[in-house]
Amino acid sequence: MGLEILRETSLNAHIKSLKKRKKENTVDTMSMVSRAPSLTTVIDYIEEHKEKLQRVNEFDFDTLKFCKELGRKSALSVMTIHVLQQLHIDQLPNMNQLKLSRFLGRIYKGYRRDVEYHNDMHAVDVLQMSYLFLTRGRIVAFAQLSELDALSVCISAICHDFDHDGFNNAYHVNKISDRAIRYSDQSVQEHYHAAESFALLSKDEIQAWKE
Repeated sequence: MGLEILRETSLNAHIKSLKKRKKENTVDTMSMVSRAPSLTTVIDYIEEHKEKLQRVNEFDFDTLKFCKELGRKSALSVMTIHVLQQLHIDQLPNMNQLKLSRFLGRIYKGYRRDVEYHNDMHAVDVLQMSYLFLTRGRIVAFAQLSELDALSVCISAICHDFDHDGFNNAYHVNKISDRAIRYSDQSVQEHYHAAESFALLSKDEIQAWKE
């Protein structure tokens, strides 16, 4: 009984803290930081930050420092395009570069800046580590991954927590939230991130691989 009270108190304190942070973020501030760079700007950034990007294939690469130095609104797009270039899958047949840039911008915008961990910087971190597994971990060779397989790994890495609200599955289940109801209490957040990402990919204006 005492443990249940402690859990409830801890959960209520966490919810109160998140609501406070959300209130402190104004609409104007959120819209300003949500504008990701254009494809031309991304390519320029990759050229400009060659030295930093050379260390992406190292295990001690500091993604948080990278995001801070490059600028948070640019980091996700720059890291993704750079990784695709290094894997030689940035010019796959029927890949529309402009739509890819728009897609990355929408993914960045979908990650909330008032969520401390499951945010756009976490997506950059997971992408960088996934790249290490594919290359230095030799997953591409061992698993005989195709170019489409490698591309799927990279896109999954940046989308895996898309539109995370800062709460966990237990919170949604206990709250009986819309997300929990929609996914019958089963892997609520994971199903939500995947569904929202696929919904985004289905839009013609950002479907980079449709044709």
